Amino acid sequence: MQPRGTLSAHPNPAAAPRRSDVASTTLSWTFTDAAVVEVRVGSADGPCLTRALAAGSAQTGDWVTDGLTFYLQDVSDEAPGTAAHTLATVTVSVVQQRPDARPALSLGEAHRRIGELERDVAELEKRLRRAEHVRREASIGLKAFAAQAATIVHQQRRDRAWRLMLQLRKAHALLVRQRSPLAFLKWLPRLRHETTDELAAYERGYPVVADYVPSAIHEPFDLTPGRCLPPTICAHERPVRQPNRRGRALSAWAS
Repeated sequence: MQPRGTLSAHPNPAAAPRRSDVASTTLSWTFTDAAVVEVRVGSADGPCLTRALAAGSAQTGDWVTDGLTFYLQDVSDEAPGTAAHTLATVTVSVVQQRPDARPALSLGEAHRRIGELERDVAELEKRLRRAEHVRREASIGLKAFAAQAATIVHQQRRDRAWRLMLQLRKAHALLVRQRSPLAFLKWLPRLRHETTDELAAYERGYPVVADYVPSAIHEPFDLTPGRCLPPTICAHERPVRQPNRRGRALSAWAS
């Protein structure tokens, strides 16, 4: 009986990766009334891809080009690679692989996702309202602290002991730091009449809480429904510390 056979490729067309024109595929064959077959590449007498005694399949490498033909050849009894011994052929097309497109959503799925987004937005707005409450309480507390600190400093500056401390600091500066006994002796006659304001240069500065928190903490969040946008606060932003004298910055920030 005349040998017969089938040869197929899957996938066909084969998808080539982006920026490439070659691909791979799997060849499958069946045959009857033949002892041995070979799958050859490009022609009946082309390179042998595989040799088989029964039906089967074989995977190519990434070298299949568009329009490449494979031949199922009967090679029983050392038959030559000619068209007379070709049992079947298959030609493979190669196409450029495209990014997977998102499948279209059904109406029910779209409604479900919209519901999820609305719940997420509601939860975010709830968290922002809570954050706004904490921000407002922190702002009020910081201003109250600054006002109290400014009051304490102001009261201390009115004490006689405070003026005496500043005079000692000035005396130390003239005698030890500047090493100027003459300047100290010239200053002594004015000692009893010198005011705290005149000694302000010798006061020690106090840390000001405003130097350690962003000014945007006093700006309320926008809680308009659907927006809820906080003021712009850069995470890397740090207040620039300014020299503080006599608690003036304390009272200014508390206002």
